[in-house]
Amino acid sequence: MGPRNARAWERGLDEGLRNLLHHIREGRVADALTAEIDEAVSVVNDNPARREVIVDYITLEQTMQVHERAACKEARAEGEARHAAPVGHLLDEGRIDDLRHPTADPTFLEALYAEYGL
Repeated sequence: MGPRNARAWERGLDEGLRNLLHHIREGRVADALTAEIDEAVSVVNDNPARREVIVDYITLEQTMQVHERAACKEARAEGEARHAAPVGHLLDEGRIDDLRHPTADPTFLEALYAEYGL
């Protein structure tokens, strides 16, 4: 829940929930729960070793997301290239009618891959 959603505290919610949302939005301590949260955040903020672990974790997660996006992009490009390769062979051989088959029959496409060693 981000700060934008924390405005819900103004809409007559349960007092505990309203205090929590108000704390998220403005950092105000209003009850035992928000005091406990505030203390836990202070402990982390005041401890460089803990803060470093959190930063390392966030950095690792962001790095993994970047690698995942790159891998998806690479896989998509490889798939597109593999799909396009038989088209070139079919055009070179004048097999225009066979260009329609791969879209209608996936097994035909697999047979073309085998035929052209792709």
